[in-house]
This record gives sequence, C-alpha cells and structure tokens, in this order.
Amino acid sequence: PRMPSQPRGVLACSLAPGEQKNRQDELSELSRQAIARQSTADGVLLRFTASPEMNTRLHDVAAAEARCCPLLDISVHAAGEMLELRVSGASEAQPIIKLMFQSPDAA
Repeated sequence: PRMPSQPRGVLACSLAPGEQKNRQDELSELSRQAIARQSTADGVLLRFTASPEMNTRLHDVAAAEARCCPLLDISVHAAGEMLELRVSGASEAQPIIKLMFQSPDAA
C-alpha cells in the first residue's frame, strides 16, 4: 500500500489562545496603519510611512510571526519613503494570510 506523503508543515499557530488574540489585535492595528495594501500572487504587501519606530515595529512583528508561523515568509524592506511588509506562503496558507492581514473595512 502507498503511504500518504508527509505534509511540509503544520498550518497552525504555536501561540496559546490568549496570545493568539493579542497577536491578532496587534496585526489588526498594524493593518489599519498601512497606507497601501496590495494582494500578491502568494500573499500580501503592506506599505507604511517610514519612521524608526515603524521600522522597529515591523521587524518585531516579522520576527514574532516567524517563530510561531514558520510556513509564512515575512520580510520588511525599505522602499524610499516607505517601509514594506511582505507576507507570503504556500497556497494552503493563503486563508491564514488574508485573515491575519485583512483590510480594516473587511473586519
């Protein structure tokens, strides 16, 4: 008999439920501060006005998400007067990305 292939990883957050709520609140607040949002082929791109505080915050969020959601690729890039937060993942991660970084008016 053929064995099913092993999944590449588990699509689950490693945070406890209370921590998940706090993180989602933080991500929702961050999403509200984005001045532009763009869907990409494999995720979302959020743009923010560059400042030292926003740079620190975006890097902190990217590092925190990398620890609890290793299947997501989250990076921060400077783009002129803007900071970009890119979040991408495999097709099975797309619903999670949309939920995490949904448009404030979609909430």
